[in-house]
Amino acid sequence: MVKSQYLMIKKALLGDEYERNANLFERAKVELIFNLALLYTLVYFAGFIKVIWFGYWYIFFIRVVGVFLLFGLFYALRRTKHYKVPSMIWVVSFIILGIQALILNNGHLSFANLGFALLNMAIAALMLQKLMKIVIFLYYTIFISISLSITFQLLEPLHI
Repeated sequence: MVKSQYLMIKKALLGDEYERNANLFERAKVELIFNLALLYTLVYFAGFIKVIWFGYWYIFFIRVVGVFLLFGLFYALRRTKHYKVPSMIWVVSFIILGIQALILNNGHLSFANLGFALLNMAIAALMLQKLMKIVIFLYYTIFISISLSITFQLLEPLHI
């Protein structure tokens, strides 16, 4: 039952032309982006519960922007049949949503934020060109370093 629903969603979001693509590597990359985006979308919508429950209304707008980015990602996958544009949307959405998660947690790094940061670094390593790989690696190195410094209260003793 779950597999048939997954195939129905996959066909609806990727279209029929995806199945006819002869390049196996291209199909594998598109399917990887699709599966990760689908999983992340489910987790992302669950995050609305915390925002609404605790009244983080200043974060609500950023989460709505994230929803539009995710729908843009699926639209780009359907229209382009290529992994480059959707992977750029993926990276931008993770940067925006990573900053939003830090705001929600007062700068503290949670296991979820760290996991999503490492997942995005893996996606960037697989999907992006060399320059963007370097930019994303530097961004997440700074992101994780500052978050860990706040989490373990290392900034006060260093007078930063």
